[in-house]
Amino acid sequence: MGADVGSPGTMLAARECGMHEEWRESAQLLLTQWDEDSDLWTQRLYGKVQTILGPAHGLAGNAHALRGYVDDELLSALGVALYLRSCICADPAVPTIDAW
Repeated sequence: MGADVGSPGTMLAARECGMHEEWRESAQLLLTQWDEDSDLWTQRLYGKVQTILGPAHGLAGNAHALRGYVDDELLSALGVALYLRSCICADPAVPTIDAW
């Protein structure tokens, strides 16, 4: 099942504006759309079905939007931290960011 386009961004805006009920409703919807087969969220964007790592429509953005709704232990249990860490380049010559 694919995550709704814009859901994480809308969640962050709702939380910032004090719209806590709307944020919680969106967070619950996003959490239920976790794809257990891929251990990611599947996105349907521009006619393509794909999994994305990045902050705009991907795993990182979804995980960030869910922080505070679910604890880090649940995100870790879902494999979020493990997956993000697996994507970090260990070569010190290559710029990268800490996933958490």
